[in-house]
Amino acid sequence: MKRWIVLSPLAIPACVAFSWSSWSSLFSGRDFAPADQYVVQTPVETYKPALRVAVVGAGAAGSSAALWIHKAAERLEKDIVVDVFERSDYIGGRSTVVYPYNDTSNDRVELGASIYVEANKNMVRAAKEYKLEVSDFHDGDETVGIWDGSQMLVTTGAKNFFGKIWENIRLLWRYGYRSPVTTNALVKQTVEAFLSIYNKHTSWDSVEDLSARLNLTDLTAQDGATYLASQGVGETFAFEVVECATRVNYAQDLNVIHGLGAMVSMAANGAKGITKGNFHVFEHFLKDSQAKVHLNTHVTKLQPKPDGGWVLLATGAAPPTPTPTPADETLDEKKEEDAQANIVPPELIIIETYDVVILAAPFDTLDIQLPTNLAPVTPAPYVNLHVTLLSTKSPTAKHEYFGLGERDTVPTMVLTTAQGIRAGGKAPEFNSLSYHGRIKEGVDEWVVKIFSEERIEDEWLAGVFDHVGWVHRKVWDSYPKLPPTTRYNPMKLSDGLYYVNGFETFISTMETETVASRGVVDLMLKEMLGDGICPSGVSSPPPEGEEFVWGWDC
Repeated sequence: MKRWIVLSPLAIPACVAFSWSSWSSLFSGRDFAPADQYVVQTPVETYKPALRVAVVGAGAAGSSAALWIHKAAERLEKDIVVDVFERSDYIGGRSTVVYPYNDTSNDRVELGASIYVEANKNMVRAAKEYKLEVSDFHDGDETVGIWDGSQMLVTTGAKNFFGKIWENIRLLWRYGYRSPVTTNALVKQTVEAFLSIYNKHTSWDSVEDLSARLNLTDLTAQDGATYLASQGVGETFAFEVVECATRVNYAQDLNVIHGLGAMVSMAANGAKGITKGNFHVFEHFLKDSQAKVHLNTHVTKLQPKPDGGWVLLATGAAPPTPTPTPADETLDEKKEEDAQANIVPPELIIIETYDVVILAAPFDTLDIQLPTNLAPVTPAPYVNLHVTLLSTKSPTAKHEYFGLGERDTVPTMVLTTAQGIRAGGKAPEFNSLSYHGRIKEGVDEWVVKIFSEERIEDEWLAGVFDHVGWVHRKVWDSYPKLPPTTRYNPMKLSDGLYYVNGFETFISTMETETVASRGVVDLMLKEMLGDGICPSGVSSPPPEGEEFVWGWDC
């Protein structure tokens, strides 16, 4: 293995210098100090592993890619070295947590990806494998309303027997019987097709290939509204109930998002999350993978080697004295977790050579200088989502804001439809507003999460809640826009260069990032080593009492 590290000139004797010419193209266009102010460590020849792999990104996709490689390496009995480069200072990507009032004695709140569902076999299996505490997202006290910007169209969640009967009658009158039943059947059919990824359709060369084998291409070729109408689902149910789901899950209206995105939005049975934060799954993936993790490290350039493989250039600021982040319990625990996860402090400049590089972050956000002769990647715009977290001593929002009377029930989860806009009315000022429990047990102060397309100002919050305490805002490039399509970005960009996130315009969830990385790693291993994650002739059954999940098991 050859490791080239450029060190600060303050750390070396003045007499030491090196030849710059062989590496000069890597630094073209960058404002670096003269060559004689740096030193490159003399490469030391050691063992040569079967593969050296760089993974760019330590979110769901990158961390799971490292895990799949490790599992394959054990089964293949091959030595595969993996380095993971993460630009931010934490593991988890779009999955991270914060604490109300930045007080770690309060309960954690998911700032990004909040839930997974029972059909998400990789997340379910990970929680069991790593013995992570899981919380069910069902709340028996929850009331749900559908808001169109001017009026509350529907409210559910009656508490008493007769109230529930009357509620069911009203829903049946409004939506009929056929539309809910048909939609439920379509969602079930979609989920069953997806579940074959875990036992039947385990390998694919492209997302188009997988979509065809799952019989899902027809869904992605048309928008959700058109698809539901073709299946006999009524317009009122589609644009109120299903659109609420697409707006809260993907911030996209039903007549804009593709049909598969609409079905995925409705597949929320068994919603749950890791009690201490979903990011713990991805930390465990990296710990289990034995990969070296470089946080605060930006990969800035990839250059192909003439004899195969890639030269990677990365930069990272020298780490300051570490301080706890909102996701940390204590500084000592953070140091302990970093050590267990094989996290390497960032160096000033890193130059490494790899047989394979896996890009595991949205292509448009990578900011990496790449060769011009790669397989073309079509830009995939992401939704700019505003997340507003707040705490309040008000058990519900103000009834006046929603035009309700004092005796009316104000829902604790308000979902929205664009039907009011279509009728020429006022647009909802948010996509969803939901109460997420108390800031800690025994304290009558609740956490509220608001998703919106625009920033929610303090003045607006004061008009909607009688009391506002802590407020935390975050803007995410949360998920890609999902217009109808049958074409996706390639999994392989060049020899030894692979891309995971092209899968996101097909389905975008935490779970499907782990599925996408599995597909890419399997393809890469077959091309580079002749066998994949589950080598021929290898049997690795699931633990007793667990169902078979391909990748975890073989």
